[in-house]
Parts: sequence; C-alpha cells; structure tokens
Amino acid sequence: MNSPKKFRVWDHITKSFSYFDIRSTMGMIPNDIPDEAIQQFTGLLDIRGREIFQGDHVILRTISHTYHAKVIFAEGCFAFKILSGSNTLSIIFAHMVSQGDFECEVLGKFYLDSKTGMEIQ
Repeated sequence: MNSPKKFRVWDHITKSFSYFDIRSTMGMIPNDIPDEAIQQFTGLLDIRGREIFQGDHVILRTISHTYHAKVIFAEGCFAFKILSGSNTLSIIFAHMVSQGDFECEVLGKFYLDSKTGMEIQ
C-alpha cells in the first residue's frame, strides 16, 4: 500500500507548519507557495513514531556510528544527506533506513526561508 501524499508548508504568519494531504486539495497546490517551502512526508516514522518529512534534521544510528543528517530528495528518492559524523559517507538512501539498517530520530522541523536562504527551526 502506498503512503499518503502528505505535505507541510511553513506559515510565516502563525510561525507553524500547516499540514495537508494531496487528496484533500484534489491535487492542486496554491501557486503562491514557493516550491522550496513545500516539504513532503517520506513515508517513514522515526523511533518515537513521528513522521519524517523532507527538510527534517535527524540523528541516524547504527551499532558503531552516529550521523547528523538532513532529509533531502535526490536521485528520484528520499535520502539523508550526512551533515556530520562521517568523513567518507555523504548520502544514505531512505530505503536503507526503512529496512532497519539505521535507527532514526527527528531532531527538529526546519524550513528554508526563501528571502534569506537560511534554514529556520
């Protein structure tokens, strides 16, 4: 079964995320929302049962390593871009996490401010 196409968008007025399912919008997303502001649900849950979205910062753990990573969309799928914890590893693809090779915990929800180009939590 496919996971629902869920998204979230940062609301600059309320300073919070608004969540929606693509089915509830009949496939239409307002055109005044910049593409980089829309974050899609990966279909994965972290160790606490929280949904993991594109743009989230996470901790990935194996038996011997811990990595700080950011959820991105690359090569046609969701992946974790390693930000720290490795000198040789740069990307871990989401299917490796879903198979149980890694323990994943969401650190925080981030969005990219289109005006400043900075990530804000």
